[in-house]
Amino acid sequence: GQMAVDGDCVSCPPGCDSCSNGAYSCVACESGLVLRQLNRGVNGCQEQCDDWLVKLTGDQGVICRDCERFYYEDGMRCVQECPDGSFVRKTQDGWKMACSRCRENCLRCTAGDDCLVCLAGFVLVGGRCVACREEYGFRFDERSQVCLELCGDGSNLISECDDGNVVSGDGCSSKCTIEEGFYCYRGEFLTPSWCLENITKTAHQVSGLYHRPSDL
Repeated sequence: GQMAVDGDCVSCPPGCDSCSNGAYSCVACESGLVLRQLNRGVNGCQEQCDDWLVKLTGDQGVICRDCERFYYEDGMRCVQECPDGSFVRKTQDGWKMACSRCRENCLRCTAGDDCLVCLAGFVLVGGRCVACREEYGFRFDERSQVCLELCGDGSNLISECDDGNVVSGDGCSSKCTIEEGFYCYRGEFLTPSWCLENITKTAHQVSGLYHRPSDL
């Protein structure tokens, strides 16, 4: 369709049989399309998509763009709940909601993209999923089907402590737990824990110190 604008014939938007408002808004649609309000005072012609996704006609034909109310955009479809491995976020325009993918190997995450649950074969460390492999300080226990952190290798990510040995009595037990009456600096991936015995009560307030006192 076309309409006269300042004495010239101007084509209506794609899919419009007739239009108004300076040829910006559709009044009637071509066969097989339906009218939909796009913005205040501006209508377009659309074809209803599967899964509640709306198709809008554009320069390249009918395209999927907007979801109906109470649905989230998930790629080229609309869903009532975002699938595993994704979370809900606002789109760049700020008024629509869409599904965004979690970090790699994460099954469930928050809107801040911090992982809550990892895929099988991975372990959660500081909001990220780390592969359950010895080079990362973990091993997979076949009996329990659980990823366990290696104890005694001097690398600590999730245990109470790991001082690089499996000897009890030095503050960090053979099972990498803090022994009664000791305070331990937890350590990191490449830094073993270190423990102190019978330190003062105020010392546990030092950043990074974890304690299991017997007299508090």
